[in-house]
Amino acid sequence: MSKISSSNENFYSSIKQYQKNIDAIFGTTANIEDTEFYELCKKFSDIGLNAPKRVIEETCDVQGCFQDNDINIAVIETVAYIKHWKITEIDLLFELISNMHSLAVDWDETRQKSAFIKSAGYNYNGGYAGKLHNFSELPQDIFDKICCDIKDALRNNK
Repeated sequence: MSKISSSNENFYSSIKQYQKNIDAIFGTTANIEDTEFYELCKKFSDIGLNAPKRVIEETCDVQGCFQDNDINIAVIETVAYIKHWKITEIDLLFELISNMHSLAVDWDETRQKSAFIKSAGYNYNGGYAGKLHNFSELPQDIFDKICCDIKDALRNNK
């Protein structure tokens, strides 16, 4: 196995586990690296990374205020991507984006990628560090809303 030296290489190394979906989406002759799929997934991770975050200390949760501009960019870019590559397996594409978008973050990213959140009043002597939040991974309800927006855009633009 060769040394992985960038987030892009790590992304494409990790995506190989979804080869069956890739073949269904792009055809068996397509090389996923040639489709700029990493760049598309970056649009989705940017939504979470750019969102201002607010900690709810009582529950160890973080609420994000996802920006309409970032969501619109992801919708527009995904619609263009689907049309350019003539993708018909839209749901498989969404599944692949959902599984991979959190890996489409540069290793030297300066925006906060994750955090341990400690709840107020908890005794941390037992080694509990808090709840880990990965900000580059979108919550499922937000991802589902974006997918609906993409489907609506595709229906309205055909």
